[in-house]
Amino acid sequence: MNTENNFSGQVRSQTLKKSDRQSSFLKGMLSWRIMAVFMLLLAGFSCSLIKMAPLFMAGRIDKQDYYAEVDFIYRRGLILVPVQINGESQTYHFILDTGAALNVVSTAIAERFAVGSRVDSTMVDSQGNKEKIHFTTLKAALNIGGLSFTGTGTAIFDLDRSPALSCYEADGAIGMNLIRLIPYWHIDFQRRKLILTDQEKRLPASSSPLILPFKQSMQRIPEITLEWWDLRLPFRVDLGSAHGFVAPWDYWEKMRGRNQEMPYVTGCGEIRGGALGVAEESCSLSAILENARLGKSLGRKIMINVYQNPFASVGTEFFCLFLVTFDWSKKEIRLTPWLEESDPALSTFGFNFSWHEQDHCLYVNYIYRDSPAARAGMAVGDRILQINGLDLTDLNLNGYCRFFLEPKTLFGTEEIIQLRLRGENEDRIIELHKEVILQ
Repeated sequence: MNTENNFSGQVRSQTLKKSDRQSSFLKGMLSWRIMAVFMLLLAGFSCSLIKMAPLFMAGRIDKQDYYAEVDFIYRRGLILVPVQINGESQTYHFILDTGAALNVVSTAIAERFAVGSRVDSTMVDSQGNKEKIHFTTLKAALNIGGLSFTGTGTAIFDLDRSPALSCYEADGAIGMNLIRLIPYWHIDFQRRKLILTDQEKRLPASSSPLILPFKQSMQRIPEITLEWWDLRLPFRVDLGSAHGFVAPWDYWEKMRGRNQEMPYVTGCGEIRGGALGVAEESCSLSAILENARLGKSLGRKIMINVYQNPFASVGTEFFCLFLVTFDWSKKEIRLTPWLEESDPALSTFGFNFSWHEQDHCLYVNYIYRDSPAARAGMAVGDRILQINGLDLTDLNLNGYCRFFLEPKTLFGTEEIIQLRLRGENEDRIIELHKEVILQ
């Protein structure tokens, strides 16, 4: 479903009407998905790299010939791993994040366990937003499945700074500086189980896996290649993202240069992604690539989401379809399907929502063009008073988290919803029928 051919040029110059809803979590192109959480990179001069280099190398595991199984929580597209600290019985939950160069701990944990001397440097999140934060070597031992990790480099971060990130109830993130210490990570999305081992023979057997070779950046973040037509496009493997394939605008321009006819849909609204959560008014799109290739696989259909962000990445929306083994010695990811793959499609009512902290309300923060919501006259900034008779006029953070983590509790399973909205001038009631707007 194409819009005008010069859309990408228009996106850069379009300015949307601003609102005062600055404390919301602002979502991107796909319904009910969250952007990458952390992408910890260094910005600035080489002196920052020299100063930070020891943190990337810090950390150890004092054990050999080990095998650990860990049950994880899969919450709204992110893997939360149970962690104990310094041998205490209390369980914390850390996001498994291959897109983060370093571990992350909450400010509360940093204060409780009195981390060591700190270094100030710049964090760049997955959306290119920058902020100077504290980095340190964590003196406390992190225990995962009976394996103890000590002396790992860590970023200290306020994990409650955005409502949606707060909804995950995460206490930190496991970054590549810790992940690299375990030669093999096996992720069983079917059984919600991790296997950590240094013995390849102890991994589950897999038949005819799809093998994805990867390269690693200076921060050890793995990077796979998607091939399409004559293009070879690198994507960072980011399990801290609930998206599938996310690409920047220069990728889209290259793709459009090869095929003007591929189907895509567009939309505009407020977008906030990444750990820093800086709000931006922007447009984005989703497209379907025919005969895209990964590794030695045959061509497949892949939905790709294009934003005004600096990084290309692929997250759990893609990987959750497989049993996943990371082999860091061979630099390959082995994927064994456990769910039958179907052709990608985008079925939606045509809008996304966020939460306004001061007014305790939901509001519309994104509209797909030529969608049921757009045709009904919905606008970014409309306050959502009711959905299917459910009163949303005084919604606290817990209520928002319930709907954010499980949207079916808000919309149900119906293909038709009725909304009561408050715009700039009046209240109105509309009815929306869900449609497939991209396939």
